[in-house]
Amino acid sequence: MNPSITEQFRSTCQRLQRYVEDPSVQRNLEAAAKSAAQQLVDDPKLAAGVSPLDFSSLPPLPDGVASCRVAAMRPGLEFKRERHDNSEQFLFSISGSGETRVLRGDTWEADIYGTGEPALDSRWHATPRNAWHQSVAHGSDPWILAAFHTATKVHDEYME
Repeated sequence: MNPSITEQFRSTCQRLQRYVEDPSVQRNLEAAAKSAAQQLVDDPKLAAGVSPLDFSSLPPLPDGVASCRVAAMRPGLEFKRERHDNSEQFLFSISGSGETRVLRGDTWEADIYGTGEPALDSRWHATPRNAWHQSVAHGSDPWILAAFHTATKVHDEYME
């Protein structure tokens, strides 16, 4: 059982899981993933490449979800510690695996996920609004994630 998928977030994750199963969404996620991964090839110093999802030919996002961006994270590098004061975040592992560390109280706790079944517990991570978090890719290949947000324009704040 994935500890980040609480009762508060379970229904949103279920709706998003049905959304990412749509063939047109899968094609668009794959295109955004290729673009994000190419950024890592083009700039070897980059920790993560990011590409927005093109919604022009996609079905509407589930209620309560407003945006999505796809990230390719370089393996072994820690992405910046961040939080979003205006958005909850739902991470979907497209390929690869890793962990998202979340500051809960005074302790950083890691939720490990990636590929596998059942998809809801093995491929999703939910981060509450304003919670500090940091993702780290495992393995030797980039970890490809789709980050769905409840805000259209997400405020990214980074911890020094």
